[in-house]
Amino acid sequence: MGKHSLDVAVDGPRSVNDVDLALRAAVDGVGVACVFDQQARPLVDAGKLTRVLSSCSPSFPGFYLYSPSASRSPAPESRGRARG
Repeated sequence: MGKHSLDVAVDGPRSVNDVDLALRAAVDGVGVACVFDQQARPLVDAGKLTRVLSSCSPSFPGFYLYSPSASRSPAPESRGRARG
């Protein structure tokens, strides 16, 4: 990986909370989009975007789903009492 520098004139901050809008802005040269690799991959592969700061980008193995097990759920309170 070679060393490259890039000068960018910025006239003010831009912030969006929509991945598609962030990617569109990056393609249009408005700024940098911070998105998951799989979201930008088609645009990178097509040569429309270039990955930057890859040395600072953590790897992402994927999402995890946590679902509590019924066997670990607390037992409901007993409504009656055992008589002995």
